[in-house]
Amino acid sequence: MVAFRALASGRNWVPKSRIATDIGLSLRYAILVVGYENNPPAGSSVSERNKQVLEGLNFVLVQVPDAQAAREFYADKLGLQVAEHNGGFVQFQTRDGGAIFALEETPGAIPVQSVELWWQVDDTDALYTALQAQGVEILSPPREEPFGRALEVKDPAGHTVHMYQPPQRG
Repeated sequence: MVAFRALASGRNWVPKSRIATDIGLSLRYAILVVGYENNPPAGSSVSERNKQVLEGLNFVLVQVPDAQAAREFYADKLGLQVAEHNGGFVQFQTRDGGAIFALEETPGAIPVQSVELWWQVDDTDALYTALQAQGVEILSPPREEPFGRALEVKDPAGHTVHMYQPPQRG
């Protein structure tokens, strides 16, 4: 189960079971359509009330049963730089203004199968060789896909982590 937390002042959020939520993503923008319990402000239409333009993904939080084991995997094996480690919370530094990636220790957390984490890499084959040498569980060796060369590994919590190298242009 993936949990989304929303903070809002002055609005009553309708429980997920009472609304339908559509998320449309594009490369630059996303439109988030949500239902509010309140009536729309005077003079606004339902579509104005329900659509907000988002400017990009900002934060990804993955719940894991053991934050230390997950930190070691993502930092020591995949090379992410730890920006903050506070008890059961680990946040990694971003590159080039990308979304923040973080881990949160949650007892009983189970791997999410309905969301995929994709990391862009410089050299899929070199990474594959390095991960094999470190004993990382490889789910799928490097292969050609329409969007580049891809491979999949499993993190200590059981999440599938996808990696790809964009095709060479030129």
